[in-house]
Amino acid sequence: MLLLAALAFVGISAPASAQAKWSELSAPRQDALKPLAGEWDKLDSVRRKKWLVIADRYPTMSLKEQKRLHARMAEWARLSPEQRREARENYKKAKTVPPEQKKAEWKQYQTLPDAQKQQLADTAEQSKPARQKAQQREQEGKVVKPVPPKKGAAATPAPPPAPATAAPARAN
Repeated sequence: MLLLAALAFVGISAPASAQAKWSELSAPRQDALKPLAGEWDKLDSVRRKKWLVIADRYPTMSLKEQKRLHARMAEWARLSPEQRREARENYKKAKTVPPEQKKAEWKQYQTLPDAQKQQLADTAEQSKPARQKAQQREQEGKVVKPVPPKKGAAATPAPPPAPATAAPARAN
């Protein structure tokens, strides 16, 4: 207790509990974690602890680093839970690849022609979970997707207008 009082006296706060709600965070931590404000109270304690560590480092970052961090936080906050899970899995996989292998693969990628790089990017885009779910819904017939006309084919003519009918007689 005496230690906490001494820390408060010199302006150093003890680490906030990972259970703290957004409204209970200090102003500097709220500033650092601002892009996560809407998500904070939904995060589990493990995730909160990780973000709090980052928030405590925030004041020591350059303005450029702070802006980059906030941009990445905002991007993270926009991800669906499934996309976040996939991002975590990809990160774990990337951490297991030896640095030499990463370097070699990057070097190999750099030598590819632009067309092949674009093809790889398109393939990666097609493999995203949201894209897969949309394609699955299309296949199940839950989504009707208009079929574009074939190149060189004439456009399908519009159906003829409905025949005009006489207006009903008015009752007096």
